[in-house]
Amino acid sequence: MGDLEKREITFEEMALQLRNEIENQGVNNIDFRIGVADRMIENWILADWDTLMLNLNLSEGKPEFTDGIGGKAKMKKLIPDYGETSDGVNYFLKANSSIIYENSPSFKHFVDQLKDLKCYWMKME
Repeated sequence: MGDLEKREITFEEMALQLRNEIENQGVNNIDFRIGVADRMIENWILADWDTLMLNLNLSEGKPEFTDGIGGKAKMKKLIPDYGETSDGVNYFLKANSSIIYENSPSFKHFVDQLKDLKCYWMKME
């Protein structure tokens, strides 16, 4: 399957492979849902470009697409000391899930599996 960030398969194919592997292990009587960011979670952060630019106090031009664009490298260009486990979490939680949903096919696929769960952050308003 390869590294999440260097894989050649789509997020849909990876989610299906993971689901099949879990089911092949005999896990099929529980509710499990699989979401895979398209290459890296930073692409979801970048999908809400305007909020990110506001938080960084920048005005760089918005990329046409954000899924699969090498989001981690883009974040490190915007924030030279960017840390995935600290900054990544903070910027992701500051992002507007509705905007990410509109702009990121992989996020939309993930959220569509979770619509029946009660989670304040995932309210699409």
